[in-house]
Amino acid sequence: MVATPANLKIRFGPVLSKIRNSALSALLIMNQQSFLISIFSFIVLVAIAVLFLYLHLKSLQDEIVSYWESVLEKMRIRNDMIPNLIETVRKFAKNEDKLLDGLIQLRAKSWPMEEANGPKASAELSLTNDLHEVWQLPQKIPALNVDTNFLSLKKDFHELGQEIDEMVNVYNQKIRAFNARTGFVLLRPFFALMRMKRFQIFEFEP
Repeated sequence: MVATPANLKIRFGPVLSKIRNSALSALLIMNQQSFLISIFSFIVLVAIAVLFLYLHLKSLQDEIVSYWESVLEKMRIRNDMIPNLIETVRKFAKNEDKLLDGLIQLRAKSWPMEEANGPKASAELSLTNDLHEVWQLPQKIPALNVDTNFLSLKKDFHELGQEIDEMVNVYNQKIRAFNARTGFVLLRPFFALMRMKRFQIFEFEP
């Protein structure tokens, strides 16, 4: 029998068809596997990115909390100095009971303070303003200008106040950086799940 193209097609057609089908099936499986690998790789990369972001924010969060404790320590030292200041000023300022009693009340309201917001934080800001009024008293009571205890306290309060101002500014910068990173809308559910809340800016007024 002469091997013609028609005869060859009849003899090897089923075999070639099986080979073609097998090749197509293998190609389809490879495409599916490649697709699944791509999806899996993307998910892994996203998970790694989210993990690094979380670790970064957690570190920043812990840093903010630790720094706020340092700010509170400085404020506590200043608050502990207030009774001595009031006692010193009251010897000369007989008519300033309203201001001095206000300092006592604000000191009681502002401490202990744990967060940078709320009534205690507002009282702390008001306390700072009232202290500024105390430093203006020598204009009305010249005797304070020569009292060594008052002048020493004024110097200590001034230096401590500058430290607090600088530390609060750094604290607020850290908060702004943290809040900016947690402001991504798509990641807010994740941050909520991780209990990462935005911090409150402490607007400290000298």
